[in-house]
Amino acid sequence: MKSFQHVFTHATVWFMNHTHTNFGILIATPERLVIDYSRLEAGFSNNTTKQSLAEIILTEPMQIVHCLHPDEDGYRQG
Repeated sequence: MKSFQHVFTHATVWFMNHTHTNFGILIATPERLVIDYSRLEAGFSNNTTKQSLAEIILTEPMQIVHCLHPDEDGYRQG
């Protein structure tokens, strides 16, 4: 994880701990991550996206936000 962060300055950890399987995802963005909640809500209004996310028991946009553990600064400190 430290190597990933060393290569990608704006790295975050997403821990999907709300489903029957627990897993983490490392995500890097070109700039500091800013969560656009209205964009998440718009994504959930798309039936195809909504059905796909429901398969992993993501039914509300806030569930995605809660998967961010930790944010960029917390990751750097860890």
